[in-house]
Amino acid sequence: LHRTGRLEDAEETHREALAIQRKTFVLPHPEVAGTLRNIAALRTARHRWSEAEQLLAEALELYSSSVGKAHPYHAITLVEFAGVLVATGRLAEAATHYAEAL
Repeated sequence: LHRTGRLEDAEETHREALAIQRKTFVLPHPEVAGTLRNIAALRTARHRWSEAEQLLAEALELYSSSVGKAHPYHAITLVEFAGVLVATGRLAEAATHYAEAL
């Protein structure tokens, strides 16, 4: 759905999945973090920066607690978070997250 430009439909599907995951998995869980990242990507595609930032912040917390900060998923999420910061003009903050991702 995302690739076909049906962003709202894609987001609805991810929100439904997130609701199921929150009921099914014991938190923190990396699957929940991954779904939050997917929703954040859809919000980013629509320039809904604040919402994307909040979702990515939650995903980072879940990844830190579930798979650890050394895991590639945590690093990828840091880069995505930094991208949102760049888009909102917060370059110094973004640089910190890019550096941490390395």
